[in-house]
Parts: sequence; C-alpha cells; structure tokens
Amino acid sequence: MSLELPLLIGPRHTLGAFVLMRGETLLETIEPGMAAVFCLLSGGASISRPRA
Repeated sequence: MSLELPLLIGPRHTLGAFVLMRGETLLETIEPGMAAVFCLLSGGASISRPRA
C-alpha cells in the first residue's frame, strides 16, 4: 500500500511525497524539462495502548 501526499501545488511547481511500505516499489515517469529529487528516509512505527 503506497500513499501519495500532495504537499504544495502551484502554477509552476508541484511538491509531493510518496510513502511506501517495506518491499514496495514505485515507477515514476519524468517528462523532459522537469526535475525530480529523491530522498530516502527510514524509520519505524509503533502503536501503544494503555493497559486495561
């Protein structure tokens, strides 16, 4: 399951982020004259619940 987050959209630019779970891949096509930046961030998520 991937998640796309549109962060900033203007007349000349679009800034967004993709969140991918471990093992997922993404194929993106960049049009001529466009630019892309790739940043790899890793981390973990945890869920905590109060004890009953």
